[in-house]
Amino acid sequence: MAALVRLKRGSVQLRHAALEMKAAVRARHIVAALVAVGFALCGSVEVSSSVALLANQKDNHAIIDTSWHCEMLVNISSRNRTEDFEVILMELPPEERAESIMREAFLWGQVAGPILGGCLVWGRSGPSMVFSRAVLSACLASLLVPAAWRGPSHVALRLFQGLCTGATMPAAHMLAMTWFKSTHRSWYFSCYAAVSVGYCLTGWLGTAVVRCLGRDSLCYGLVCIALCWYFAFGRFVKDSPKSYQHDTNAAVIPWGKLLRSVPVWASAVATMGNQWGDATLALGMTKYLKLIYGFSTANDSVLTTLPHIGHFMAALTCGLLVDHVRESKIVSTTTARKLVVYTAHFIPAALLFVAGYAGCQALGAAWLGIAALLVSGTAPAGALAAIADLAPVESPACAAAACALCSTLGAAGLLAANYFVTQALHGSIAGSWRLVFGVASVVLLTTAAVFLALGKGVPQPWIPSVARPRSHDAIYEQDALELDYEDVAVQTEPFSPYPLEEDTESAKNVPRSASVHSKVSLSSS
Repeated sequence: MAALVRLKRGSVQLRHAALEMKAAVRARHIVAALVAVGFALCGSVEVSSSVALLANQKDNHAIIDTSWHCEMLVNISSRNRTEDFEVILMELPPEERAESIMREAFLWGQVAGPILGGCLVWGRSGPSMVFSRAVLSACLASLLVPAAWRGPSHVALRLFQGLCTGATMPAAHMLAMTWFKSTHRSWYFSCYAAVSVGYCLTGWLGTAVVRCLGRDSLCYGLVCIALCWYFAFGRFVKDSPKSYQHDTNAAVIPWGKLLRSVPVWASAVATMGNQWGDATLALGMTKYLKLIYGFSTANDSVLTTLPHIGHFMAALTCGLLVDHVRESKIVSTTTARKLVVYTAHFIPAALLFVAGYAGCQALGAAWLGIAALLVSGTAPAGALAAIADLAPVESPACAAAACALCSTLGAAGLLAANYFVTQALHGSIAGSWRLVFGVASVVLLTTAAVFLALGKGVPQPWIPSVARPRSHDAIYEQDALELDYEDVAVQTEPFSPYPLEEDTESAKNVPRSASVHSKVSLSSS
């Protein structure tokens, strides 16, 4: 009879542990999935105006005979700049000119967005509220686009949308600090690359919607999806799990030391270089393949949609691999971050440089561009993730502040690269493709070298730690089981099979090295 009772109690404990673990895993994955969808919506907002403007524009298709293009490439050294201007620089259509203005306004908003998001997060708003409302505001602004189409108000709306999407980065970093253990964050940061999924889906589906139902329907559909996502995000995502017992607003941000921190600036410089490379790939490479080799670069073409899916999959794969390597202690955190930065910068830099000398190999140039875009997807697990490694888990506000600095510099790099590539397309240096790709390669290599020399992935001593409540020491103790703090009591519905009084009395007789699960087993015996 006693054996039967012990067996019954053991089964109850196993069921309790299974439900607890299932709830914890479900909560973390729901947070990551909803954050990824939020970034995908940001990507959709970013390209929505481009899709609406260019959906009905007649685009050329891939050509087979590239002899004229090859002759142009072979003899380009014998032409002067005026002839390059006449051959390569064609009159920019009004739709593309308007699209360029809208894109630049959006990028200017993204430069100021991280600081705004950081100010809101450092206050009493909370990261979940800032993230969800920033994404929703950017999408709701699309409702005003039909009334302000291609006017000054449209430019102002694009500026506002860029401001809102840029504000999401510090909030997302703060959620990473409160919800995820340090060795489980890389795959979460890879969800930032879901912006590329937004590019792909909006280009593919949005173009069809605009052609069938009109450009206004794209704005209304985007708002409907954003509203559904907003209510789901508010239902399932909180600022921190129940087991996170720190006050996220208690930490004081040491601004002076943060601005003088070499590892923070190394991560910011690496982020800027990565954004410069992404802008060159997204704008320069696609225009290069269209104007030089005659490929179709419409928003719904295979060349401009499917590589973005590969970009996101590469990011997710790299994040999971880095987490596995760090948790297995194969290499240190700093080494893992530097390996990712090396991969995400050096390989695309080499591929971009070679693409400028592809000559008559049209397919070769296309594959080089696709490969560079895929490899660059590994970047979120590098410099951006290293920012979170610099702050202890008790100081998420410091991580958000450092992320705001990095995101601002990254957006500035994106804006500068956009201007430089635009000048190469339709400006004073038109036709200088090798210069564009060469400069991007140099920027990628230089910024990667800075991070490899000065970057770190360990908590910095100048970041203050918040004292932990003594009543919750048992949750944070390090024992042989290495219990993760987010695996305790992270449930959508609380589960309490034992009275609280029995747990309190039994905990007094348990040694401090015992885990939470051992206390539960002792209280049941």
